[in-house]
Amino acid sequence: MPKFSFTKSARLLKSADYNKHKQRASHAATKYILMLIAKSLRNQSRLGITISTKIDKSAVRRNRFKRVVREWFRTRRLGFERALDISVIARSGVCELENEEIIEELEKAIKRYLKIAPR
Repeated sequence: MPKFSFTKSARLLKSADYNKHKQRASHAATKYILMLIAKSLRNQSRLGITISTKIDKSAVRRNRFKRVVREWFRTRRLGFERALDISVIARSGVCELENEEIIEELEKAIKRYLKIAPR
C-alpha cells in the first residue's frame, strides 16, 4: 500500500532550500498559481507553498488554500515519474476559488511543466 503521509522531509522549509530551488527551477503558470518546479536533488518529491497577506487578508482562507495544495501534493506525488521539488506561489483571486477549482489549477500547471520538461 502506498504511503500518503506528508512528513517534514517532504517539505521545502528553509530559506536556503527555497533559494537553491528558485535558481534551478522552471516555471508553469496559470491565472491563479505560479508553480516553480525542478528535479529534486533528493530521492523524494518536496513541496513549498507561498501565499502572502496581500493575496487575502483572511488567515482562514489562506490556510484553506494551503490545506488543499498539501492534500493535492500528498495524493499526487507518488504518480510523478521522478522526484520533483515544487513551489506553489498563490496569485490574486486564488482564495475565491472552490477547492476543486484550486486542484484544477494545480493540475493545469503541472501538465504545462511536464509538456516542456526535459526528460
